Amino acid sequence: MKRLIFFLLLIISCSCRNFSTSSAFDSIEKIQGQADAVKLEMVDTLVVNATSTSLSGEWLLTDSTLVFLDKAIVPIKRFSLTGEYQDRFFRYGRGPEEFISPALSFHKLRPDSYLYVDRNSNLILLDSVFRRKKEINFLREIARDIDPEELYRHPDPENPAMYELELGDNQISVFGGKIICPVTTEHIRYNGYFKNSKAFDFYRRSYTLVALDTATLNFEQTFGNYPPVYHNKIIPNFKTCHTATDGNLLYVSYEADPKIYVYDKQLALHGYFGEAVPGISSGFPSTNDLDEAERNYKMHRKTCGYYSKIKCADNYLFRRYQLPGERPGLQIYREGMLVCDTLPAYSTFDIIGYYPPYYYALAGTDLENETFSLITFKLKQDEK
Repeated sequence: MKRLIFFLLLIISCSCRNFSTSSAFDSIEKIQGQADAVKLEMVDTLVVNATSTSLSGEWLLTDSTLVFLDKAIVPIKRFSLTGEYQDRFFRYGRGPEEFISPALSFHKLRPDSYLYVDRNSNLILLDSVFRRKKEINFLREIARDIDPEELYRHPDPENPAMYELELGDNQISVFGGKIICPVTTEHIRYNGYFKNSKAFDFYRRSYTLVALDTATLNFEQTFGNYPPVYHNKIIPNFKTCHTATDGNLLYVSYEADPKIYVYDKQLALHGYFGEAVPGISSGFPSTNDLDEAERNYKMHRKTCGYYSKIKCADNYLFRRYQLPGERPGLQIYREGMLVCDTLPAYSTFDIIGYYPPYYYALAGTDLENETFSLITFKLKQDEK
């Protein structure tokens, strides 16, 4: 991504903390790079036995190993790159190397430490042999010195105690010595659901991300306001934030926004890239309150489509999207340029990662036969 970094250096940076929201987004520029168009070349389908899993979870690729994080079961399963089961680690319980809640995210931070995040917002720092070094609960840690009555009476988006983790599967990025987690606030008097002045203020002033120190798990800062597409319409059914990193830059995407925003290691917002998908409606339906939003959640997403997860692998950024009717699509970017937009012929297409010479993706789950289908593929220059 060297050329992309070069282009970013040409853009005037701005601090994420000391600006009015509208001026920050108005001042950034679109990143213009150069890259050749590519196409997917499927190599193989790996049928993975899933009888020892709940069939629901998240795949990741760590070093030369495929790892499955189960939504319902504590042990993390490891498979070879050809799909054969190897082993598992962690157990249910309260002893060493035991956990009460399944892993929502699992990361290698450095050669001597790992991060285990469970589904109760507990962040657990482990050493190289998985012994606990530190453990915090995000909600309790941030709010421990806060008067809850005062926060209830005077909600303040600048107060980190307003926020809670909003984590989809494995949606944490480790970047520049920081753990980056999506957050939201659903404060009863300040949230993104009710159609009033406070809801509009929520989308202009509240933050979508938090940074924690990788060595101590200490809170560093909240950052990343909602972009302008959210400023004049209450669309909570499409407010999810997704992140990815290539190690040099942090990328942030939102479900209602075709743009992908770029941050540096100081968490300064530099620019954006990204192309709109013609089939995804820009007329996302507004809702008046929480009940209306929840009642129409599935219908809205099925009818309108939306932009979904992003993932960096090798020198590319992959962005999933969902067309109306729940058909999955995939955009691939390199150096800020869209180099491929395709509709894979699978029920899903979740990018897992890259290990030379192949990219890996989850292409489907067979509930009846209790198997996962993983795809290996290459990217070839498109000569059309």
